[in-house]
Amino acid sequence: MSSLRRNPPRFVPTLTQVVETASVSVAPDVEQLVQLVLKQIDARLELRLREVTELLVQEQLQNLRLSLGAEMEPLVRQSVAQAMSAQENQNEMK
Repeated sequence: MSSLRRNPPRFVPTLTQVVETASVSVAPDVEQLVQLVLKQIDARLELRLREVTELLVQEQLQNLRLSLGAEMEPLVRQSVAQAMSAQENQNEMK
């Protein structure tokens, strides 16, 4: 028996191509499409929501820093003035 060499066919579909072709031939129903679109929108909304929330939190933190700094400055000035006055009074008594 002689072994004959056969040439493979020019086009041999792969499993991926077969699956893709089969999935395209089946029309999805409206509910599946709606759910698919909503899932994609949810992912994008989640990302955008995180970005906007982070920006708003940073802005609020900056505003709080400025506000607290403005509140603290007169208190620090008053405390330093009182401490210096008390120190001067002690030096005068000596």
